Amino acid sequence: MAFALKRLFNLDNDDYQSEDAQQTTLLTNPKRIEHVLGRLCSGRVTINVRLPGCEKLFNSAVLEVDSGHHYLLLDELSPADGHKRIPKAAFIVVFARTNGVEVSFRTKVKKIDTAGRIATYRVDFPKEVNYLERRSTFRVPLSAAGAVQFHAKRQGAHRTLTGFLVDISRTGCSAILDYYADIPRGELIPTCSVHMPEGEHVFFSMDICSSWRVHHNNALRIGGKILMSDNRTRDNLQRIVAKLEREYRKRLTVA
Repeated sequence: MAFALKRLFNLDNDDYQSEDAQQTTLLTNPKRIEHVLGRLCSGRVTINVRLPGCEKLFNSAVLEVDSGHHYLLLDELSPADGHKRIPKAAFIVVFARTNGVEVSFRTKVKKIDTAGRIATYRVDFPKEVNYLERRSTFRVPLSAAGAVQFHAKRQGAHRTLTGFLVDISRTGCSAILDYYADIPRGELIPTCSVHMPEGEHVFFSMDICSSWRVHHNNALRIGGKILMSDNRTRDNLQRIVAKLEREYRKRLTVA
């Protein structure tokens, strides 16, 4: 798994890696940093932001990564009081978790843009990024173009929620819904399904562990544990995940 994640983020000896069990890495190579932060951007990963003098964490997202002009563009902070508190020229700390990897870095706010409906923040491109592998089960990252469709029907609801998978493993997955819905952490969605381009599909229940609003397109990202009641469904999911893993590693080899 460590090898697969190393290939995923294209790490090499330009970056320092400690020898502890959690695979802590300090990224200093700008190209490697751009690649890691680019994954946060393309995957629409929710990030947490800590402001100076405030212990509370606020949610945001990386909207743009530009190493050439030395900046990142971040989405408006949520809850709303975060936007009121963020000062220009202040140092903030950013945390994110995706595919079992935790990323954190310190950066400086360069510009606050409130001209549009949603505020954005231009911050310095970080010189160092902390990278920590945690998840015991690797989740295969999937295309954000919607190649793997995701459907969910909540308890007592008539409307089916639609979206696409961001990642999946044999025990959990993340998905971005096409529109915002108020789905709290801890909710059990009894009927979910993923639909592969080749026509394969699998049904399961999902125990929601994370639920974050994506401000820039008013969508919702959810993640959670996959629950299945029978061995046949479990075997079907394992076969699909194994196929996705093979295809993913093949793409890495070609790249």
